[in-house]
Amino acid sequence: MKEIHGICIYCGDPRKATANLWKYIKAELIPEAERYTPIGQLGGAIPLARPADFPIKFAAIMEDIKFALEEFAESKFILVGHDCGIYKRLAPKNFTLEEKKRDIALAAAFLREYYPNVPVSAWFKNVGVAEFEKIS
Repeated sequence: MKEIHGICIYCGDPRKATANLWKYIKAELIPEAERYTPIGQLGGAIPLARPADFPIKFAAIMEDIKFALEEFAESKFILVGHDCGIYKRLAPKNFTLEEKKRDIALAAAFLREYYPNVPVSAWFKNVGVAEFEKIS
């Protein structure tokens, strides 16, 4: 029996409106009997959708995933996005919520292609909304 069931990639945003996103993920998306390896960095899964824009963050996530899969034998991924401030680094373009949600879907598609035998679910957390929105 595996002790760790999956990997969750999310943004470690400390702003008050989205603080402790991991707490909400554990309460709403991860079954109580399951344990996940959290990969929480600023920007979350966005670098998986935009590796050319965030090459260092992309490499860091991929290294964390590789290590977790080797050490803990997780069997699935959960990606969680939100209205992330990291998009300000891509100014002057302003990104809509729909574009940000599309990036989470692209990140999930990347992982599905890169790890074809590992299921991926993608979610979006809107500020002020209790539920997570299923992206893919």
